[in-house]
Amino acid sequence: MLIKILTRKSPSYGQLIDYIFRDKPVMQPLIAQNIRGVSKEAWIAELSTSEANRTNKRKDNVALYHEIMSFHQKSSTHLSEDALRNLAYEYAKTRNPNAHVLASVHRDTEHIHIHFLVSGTEYASGKATRLAKADLNALKEHMQTVQQEQYPELSDSIIDLSKRNIPSTDKEHIAQNAPAKPLTKELLQTTLTDAFAKSFSREEFTAHLKDTCDIDLYDRNGKATGITYNNQKFRFTSLDFDVNSLDQLDTLASELNALESLREQVSPTPIHNRLEELNLLLEESSTIQQNTDPPIVLDETTPREEIDLHAENPDSGLDRE
Repeated sequence: MLIKILTRKSPSYGQLIDYIFRDKPVMQPLIAQNIRGVSKEAWIAELSTSEANRTNKRKDNVALYHEIMSFHQKSSTHLSEDALRNLAYEYAKTRNPNAHVLASVHRDTEHIHIHFLVSGTEYASGKATRLAKADLNALKEHMQTVQQEQYPELSDSIIDLSKRNIPSTDKEHIAQNAPAKPLTKELLQTTLTDAFAKSFSREEFTAHLKDTCDIDLYDRNGKATGITYNNQKFRFTSLDFDVNSLDQLDTLASELNALESLREQVSPTPIHNRLEELNLLLEESSTIQQNTDPPIVLDETTPREEIDLHAENPDSGLDRE
């Protein structure tokens, strides 16, 4: 699985809640950790109270985190609601058992992913829920171990953790569809964040922007600098988008390609292909011998000893060169 952590320094709880529960008739969380309320208003009140009780207050405090757990598209058929819920619970309690956490699943892209709202402070102590780099790396390793041990069928979602991902900043959030009228600066910010959250490569990021809002990237001196939208240019810095996030996508794409190549090299020939070849040879043998007995048909349940016996029997009539 891929884990991304985005930060918000403004307490925009309502915006993030609306986003993670978009297109859901009822705001029913996948999980709710240290949350008592059952409505958006109650959740905002709880989060605001915890933030007000912060022990160390500074101008640049992170008010909340938007965290994303994504899976490879080939794992989609194995991701039941129970599996997603169990992984979300494990993530939340390992991330910080004293943080407020809300989570919801999005299935509207090729990659099923879980969005988490994590409070900037613990609900009782007022301590910050910030993760040091070492703790973040340990969290990713732990979740990958849990995935491999409890859900081995999700092997396509294994990530090479030898190269670390860089967290990005998330200022505003994310429109499901581009509105008919021109996007405001605020919506451009959220559109960039949305595209980044859904993408596993720079090419996917660029395609999301183009397909949803007809946004193109522009560069200077060979380096991506900003976007072009509605015949206007906007620098990434003016949209509070960290351009280093694109380097993160490049690294991720390279790692995924390397893993895919490795899987292709070590993957054995599927048994059903070998059985098809053997069945064809056996049919030819039956024709040559004009045997009135029905031909032998092999399938995955045929014992290996029986396959070897037919293959090596000199009287089987199989032609050899």
